Amino acid sequence: MNIFEREYKFETHPKVELKIVEPESDKSWMITFDVKKEDEVAVYNYVISEILKREDLCGFHQIGIQNDPGFHGWEIWNKSKVNKEILNNLKDEITGLIEKELANNR
Repeated sequence: MNIFEREYKFETHPKVELKIVEPESDKSWMITFDVKKEDEVAVYNYVISEILKREDLCGFHQIGIQNDPGFHGWEIWNKSKVNKEILNNLKDEITGLIEKELANNR
């Protein structure tokens, strides 16, 4: 078998999809995601946590159990420092960092 006949299998990661959820009732702004693999959830949680900390937004892992697969939400408690435009800009940065980290961990 030569190199052209070999099959290469690379693990692929689904597209990073973060959602910005506007405040309602007793909840403030949130960044949410739904991921099916524990190692990927850990990356999402780490990156979101670090960016919110850096921006002094007092992020709190409100929805989801540690790094268990499934739906997760980070609530932002520092309401005076956040709006939709700021979160959309951070979403782009967070998405890029998550994609980079997932690619490095293949």
